Amino acid sequence: MGFTTLIDIIGSMIIGGMVMLLLFRLNDAAAENVYNNTGELIAQENIATLVSILEHDFRKMGYSRNLADFAGVTNLAEIVTIADSDRIRFKGDVDENVGADSVEYYIGPTSEIPNTANPRDRYLYRVINDETPVRVNLGLTHFKLKYFDGLGEQLLPYPVVGGIQRIQIDIAVENVYAYDSERYYKDSTNSQVFWRQIRLSAQNLRNR
Repeated sequence: MGFTTLIDIIGSMIIGGMVMLLLFRLNDAAAENVYNNTGELIAQENIATLVSILEHDFRKMGYSRNLADFAGVTNLAEIVTIADSDRIRFKGDVDENVGADSVEYYIGPTSEIPNTANPRDRYLYRVINDETPVRVNLGLTHFKLKYFDGLGEQLLPYPVVGGIQRIQIDIAVENVYAYDSERYYKDSTNSQVFWRQIRLSAQNLRNR
């Protein structure tokens, strides 16, 4: 075997190794794209689920099939009893029973979910009457509320007491499981699905 032949064999091995490395990288990139795209699709489905629940409950604010529940109530502070930037409690008929319920939403700290890859996700709590709080982890990272009066002026400072006729709800949900979580979650814009209800109108509050 001549020296030239040996050089050709070594060159072929180097080129073959580079091609194999390129193929491995392409396969890894394709797998990452599929994994993350699937996760982002799930995030969109998760936020749609949260939005449907929130809109259902918030639109029942101040409403009851039992008219006696709110008869003569003119002070809105009797309907919205807690109004903070990330917590709200109000009265409204949200279930199938006749009568107004106490409904509360709030978020927990990030430290409650230490085992997930995303350092920003947290539980959203929903409490009906005196029942045990139901907590949901759907990748929620942001839950903010703003309150407005009948003239469209934002009500401050928090907590707000009375005068609420419109509410702005901001929610952000992120991909729960990323392919390379340490790199992926450094920038929340990679995975964030944002939804905003601009000044949800509480019809039953305006009527008072």
